[in-house]
Amino acid sequence: MNDVSALFEIFPICQKFLLNTIDISSMPTKTQILILFALSGGRSLNMSQLSSYLASSKEQATRAVSPLVKEEYVTRFRSDENRKMVYVKLTDKGNHLI
Repeated sequence: MNDVSALFEIFPICQKFLLNTIDISSMPTKTQILILFALSGGRSLNMSQLSSYLASSKEQATRAVSPLVKEEYVTRFRSDENRKMVYVKLTDKGNHLI
């Protein structure tokens, strides 16, 4: 339990450090940077998972992802098993930015 408490204490510090050391002049919001970090490492997330990661609504996550798709940092795709599920993943351009 102490390990979990320590993580909760250090996470905001690490998040501020990461976000404040990045030149985000080309990116409109810090939320979009968090999305890029969430998708790093080859992960793909559906919009529910992404909204959970951001602690926001699916609609807010969708609005934050749209400019990233437009700038080609992220791509959207649908699951073959369930066509209603929309997933997002980093493009090569997004990986390069991270």
